[in-house]
Amino acid sequence: MRPRSTLVLVAVLVLLCAGYWGMNSLRARRVEEAQQARRIFDFEGARVKRMGIAQINQPVVEGERVAEGQWRITAPNDTIPPLHPLWDRVAERLAGLVNQRTVVGSPGDLAQYGLDVPALTVTAEVEGRAPLRLVFGDVEPTQRNRYARLDDGPLFLVPTESFFELNRSLEELRHRFLVENREADILEVQFAWVWTGNPDAPEEEQPELGEESTVITLKRDAPGAPWRMASPVEAPANQERAEEFVKEVQFAVCRNYVDNPGDLSDYGLKPPAARITVADSAGGRAQNILIGALDAQGGRGGVYAQIAGRQAVFQVDAHLLTLLPRTPLQWRENRLLTRRVTDIRRIDYRRGGDGFVLEKDGAGEWKLVSPA
Repeated sequence: MRPRSTLVLVAVLVLLCAGYWGMNSLRARRVEEAQQARRIFDFEGARVKRMGIAQINQPVVEGERVAEGQWRITAPNDTIPPLHPLWDRVAERLAGLVNQRTVVGSPGDLAQYGLDVPALTVTAEVEGRAPLRLVFGDVEPTQRNRYARLDDGPLFLVPTESFFELNRSLEELRHRFLVENREADILEVQFAWVWTGNPDAPEEEQPELGEESTVITLKRDAPGAPWRMASPVEAPANQERAEEFVKEVQFAVCRNYVDNPGDLSDYGLKPPAARITVADSAGGRAQNILIGALDAQGGRGGVYAQIAGRQAVFQVDAHLLTLLPRTPLQWRENRLLTRRVTDIRRIDYRRGGDGFVLEKDGAGEWKLVSPA
């Protein structure tokens, strides 16, 4: 093929590619413009200052933004900690709602669309505009959209995906973990059993109800550093036991919340059976976790617990109970070899004049280096 013909073909190919790219870009831009044109609101999620979410037969959940990325739940209980990222997500999804199609300007029979008793009601206060109220009804026949109405305006359709993004329960919107920051490594943990009484022991021999026993304290200087026991004695800590307990606390997921528990004695929390205190590397305040009774009726083996200073009672997996120390020195290292097995690189054994040396290579394989 002649060089000139080759250049012409290359030029044509470049023009075709450029045209194809341009058409795709134009198509994508038109789709985006059409999507923007169907947006119900002209504000961004960051301008949402307050929100309320009401599901059928559930208490209204209300929250307010206190700073960027920070929310505060105000109802049903202002001691409930929020899951901040999810509140931000709901605000963004609310701001980005689109009208798939307007059904009717002024609906007469609301029950026809499931709006006499809405499946979901979302209220919001937005910076620079009047408060809004958005209600969602039934799924329309294609199952792709739901009927919705803003204030007393027209009836329109929104995608079912958008409905599910807004249809959040209190269980989802709350912080459901034992620690405030699961991403921060725990650097200090305390544990103490609490005296709850013994009807078979003479009263004069019993400690005061609610009195703590010996406090066990574990510390480490930095994330990944070895644990050491700081009380009741200064000593190396059993790394496996300490790490297993700390990880269980750090990543525990709470469930079955009771926001108005009434008598805490019903949950073994007046007084509690034990106290756990944790402090993390993020520099937050120490957090006290109170451990109560085992749920005798639940089928998942839950144990009741409560965060000190908060009203709600909840359950965590009962596996936590198996990791609690039964004696003050149970977390102390009693073995001669106190380092992690994975950290050992060389073993030098001597008995009389005989012996051998083992070394671990870069691949983690043990090799006999002496005698050769």
